[in-house]
Amino acid sequence: RHDIVLFIRLGEVREGETIEEMVLDQCVPKTTGVDAQSIRAMLQRNESHVLFLLDGYDELRPEARAIRQTIPKLLSGKMCPNSTIVITSRPSAGVQQHTRPDCHIRIMGFSPLHVEKYIRQYFSITGKPDLAEKLISTLDESQIVTDTTCTPLFLLLVCVLWEEDQNVVTVGTRTRLYNDLLTDLIRKHCKREGVDMPTDRMSEDSEVADALLHLGKLALQALLRNETLVDIAEVERQQ
Repeated sequence: RHDIVLFIRLGEVREGETIEEMVLDQCVPKTTGVDAQSIRAMLQRNESHVLFLLDGYDELRPEARAIRQTIPKLLSGKMCPNSTIVITSRPSAGVQQHTRPDCHIRIMGFSPLHVEKYIRQYFSITGKPDLAEKLISTLDESQIVTDTTCTPLFLLLVCVLWEEDQNVVTVGTRTRLYNDLLTDLIRKHCKREGVDMPTDRMSEDSEVADALLHLGKLALQALLRNETLVDIAEVERQQ
C-alpha cells in the first residue's frame, strides 16, 4: 500500500520548517540533487501512498508544536490528509490535542520471561552463563532488583554491575543501587575518555559530583519546561 516511507526524527525539526524541508534534510542523500520543489510535487502525486514515520513527538521543540507549525498541521489532516501517519511518543506528550489515532499501541515493558531471556543472552555473550542463573535467582529474593530490571536500560546496567560485583547489587536500598549504577557508568566513561576518577565513591567535593549537580540542574530545568531533551549547543552558548 505504501510506496514511499519517510522517517522523520521530530527532535530535529526546527520552528517554521516545512514538510519538504524535513524530508530533504532527513530522508534524502545530499548528493542526489533533489530540491524542495521536487519533493513537494512527489508528495502531491503520491499522497495516498505515502507513510510518514514520525519518531519522538515528546522530543519535538515547544515552538514547533504551535498550531500553525507543520507537524500539528500534518497530524490534524490539514496537510497531506490522504497519507498515513505512524507516530511514537511518551504517553504524556499531548499528541491527542492534534489528532485522534485510528490505532493506539502501548509498549508495556519487559515481562519476567523477557527479563530472564535477556539475562541469559547477556551472560552467554560474555561467556559467563553461571552468573545468569545466580542473577535470576536473586530476582526472586530482592524486590528492589526485580523492579529495577523491568526497564531494559536498567536491566543492562544491572547485568554489567552484577558481572563486576555481585554484592553491590544485592546489598542495600533502591537509592544505593541507583547510586552504584550511576557510579559504574561514570567509571566506565572516565576510563573510556582517559580521565582520572578521584575515588570509587563520589565525594561531595569531587569534580564528578559537581558535574552531576550541573547535569541535574539542566535536567530539572528541562523537566519544568516539559522538554525531554537538552540541547547541548544551547547549553554551551549559555556558558
